[in-house]
Amino acid sequence: MILVTFALPAEGEPFVRRLHRRVRTGSSLLGELHRQQVGVVYVGLGLKRRDVLERYLERWRPQLVICSGFAGSLRSLVWPGDFVVARNFSTVDPAQPYLDQADAAGDFREVHTVASVAAKAEWASRSSLLAVDMESAGVSRICTEFRVPVLVARMISDGVDQDIPGLLLGRAPQRPRELVDAVWFAGRMLLLRPRLAERLSRLIHEFAATTGATPATPRSRR
Repeated sequence: MILVTFALPAEGEPFVRRLHRRVRTGSSLLGELHRQQVGVVYVGLGLKRRDVLERYLERWRPQLVICSGFAGSLRSLVWPGDFVVARNFSTVDPAQPYLDQADAAGDFREVHTVASVAAKAEWASRSSLLAVDMESAGVSRICTEFRVPVLVARMISDGVDQDIPGLLLGRAPQRPRELVDAVWFAGRMLLLRPRLAERLSRLIHEFAATTGATPATPRSRR
C-alpha cells in the first residue's frame, strides 16, 4: 500500500479522481490504482495537520509514503511542470528504477513561509539546492519516526525568478498588474494539477511493477 500526502485538497483532487473504489475514512481517503492500494491524506499548509498523518501511519503502516504537491524552483533550468525528487528528504534507495520517472533530483530547502523571488535568488546563488517547499522535511521526519520509507516527489509551480502572486496568498493587490499576474498564475496551476496527477500515476505504476502490489489492513486498536 502507498500513502500519498498533499498539503491541500486543491493539489490532490485530480489525482484522487484517478483512484478506483474510493472510500473515505474520516479525514483520509483510500482507493486503488494500478492494482495497488493507495491512500491520500491532506496534511495542511506547512504540515498544520501532522496529527492526521501520524494517525494514518500508526493504523495502516504503508509500504511507502509519497510526499507530493508543488514546490518552488531554485535552479534556472528547472521550470514549472518539472517533476522533481528531493534526495535529502527521501529515504528510499536512490537506485530504485521507479525514480527514473523524475525530471530532476536534488536537495530541497525547508521553509515556513512562501519564498519570495529575492529569497530564492539568494539561496540559488549560495548553494546547489533544487527546490523549496513547506511540508516535505516535516513529513520525512514523521515517516522516519514511524520507520516508513518516504519519497518526496513534487511538481515545480514557480520558477526561481517567479513570485507566487500575493493575491493568491490572501494579500490585497497594490496595483492592477497584480490581478493579471494572479489570473495568469491560477490558470497555470489549473494545467499543472492534472499533470502532477499523471506523473504520480506513472510513478505508482512503476513502483507496483517493481515491488508488487501489497494489500494493507489496519492495525487493531486495543
